[in-house]
Amino acid sequence: MFTDFAQALYQPLADDRSFAEFTRDLFLNITDYSKSEDNPIINAEDGTLTAYYNGKNGISRLAKKISSHLDTLKFETYLEKYPSGTPMLICEALLPFDPQINEYNCYERSATLFKDIIITAASQKRKSRKKDSGTSETSMVCVGDSDFRTRLLLESAGICANDNCNKPLSITKGDAYRQHFECVVIDDNLPKDSFENNIAFCPECAAKFRMATTTDEIERVKEIKKRLLHDAADKQMLSESQVTDGVKRVIQKISESLEEEPNVELSYDPVTVEQKLLSISKPLCTKVKSMVTEYYSIVHNTFLQMDKAKAIRFEPFTLQMKLNYIQLIEGGTEPIKIFDQLVGWLVTMTNEDRTVCEIVVSYFVQKCEVYDATTE
Repeated sequence: MFTDFAQALYQPLADDRSFAEFTRDLFLNITDYSKSEDNPIINAEDGTLTAYYNGKNGISRLAKKISSHLDTLKFETYLEKYPSGTPMLICEALLPFDPQINEYNCYERSATLFKDIIITAASQKRKSRKKDSGTSETSMVCVGDSDFRTRLLLESAGICANDNCNKPLSITKGDAYRQHFECVVIDDNLPKDSFENNIAFCPECAAKFRMATTTDEIERVKEIKKRLLHDAADKQMLSESQVTDGVKRVIQKISESLEEEPNVELSYDPVTVEQKLLSISKPLCTKVKSMVTEYYSIVHNTFLQMDKAKAIRFEPFTLQMKLNYIQLIEGGTEPIKIFDQLVGWLVTMTNEDRTVCEIVVSYFVQKCEVYDATTE
């Protein structure tokens, strides 16, 4: 559970910190020790903290040591120090854990969730091996441990992963929250305790799948799982591609320019966009063409001005955008999804408005850094 919690918060909160540094900060800011007491987090080795973060080591032993020193108010204060826009990102990251989280209560509920994770870990005992049963009544217990189950919930974003279902995988009543889904083994001929061979379905879809596990059904669900794994890999890859503070300032400047300048007709003709996108998606092509026609000159001039003022190094950022595109292509991402993936990356890294980030990515589509022109 802690692994998924920490990894969910890493993108909105980590800045340039390593996994070990980020994990240390999380624990230091949820605990309160007097000057005469030793906080075990301070002297924890980086390798140990990294193992907590990536799930190689559980936190039960550490949790037992610190559970009597938890301070949720301190953790709330820690989160409040982050820039505006962070609450929205925290909500998006922790929504699978807490469907009632919002921008107004996210600090309090994040701190409470972290405290509960530690207390739960502190009370854990060595688990006995799960009895083998083929009945659906026991399928609510995941093949793996609780972290494995939480990973599946996060992977599906709290919604049933089955095609055309979209039922929530949790039930809420007042302040009470309960997970309501099953970890479904996709192919009995593959390792049942493999994350890649499990998927989160609502109880109804899980029952239907088990009643008709034909070869075609298994292959269909395998394709769903493949898409989920691929989307997660894209997000992980892009999360490791950092942007500088200069890029954030450029996007803010562009946003200000869009508000200040009158809506004038531009002579810019985005022919390149059509060559790249028309064969991929006409709606996407139309959207990007509109943004390029309207805003290309504003974005281009802003980048040049900020580069001249040494607020950003334009060429390195241009190369970074190109590299992100190449990595997505080489990773097998469908071309129609690349635009949204790049926009999402820019939103996450800068905490800026999504529409402005779409305008910036559209600029790079036209500038030949994103997508390749097709030949007739």
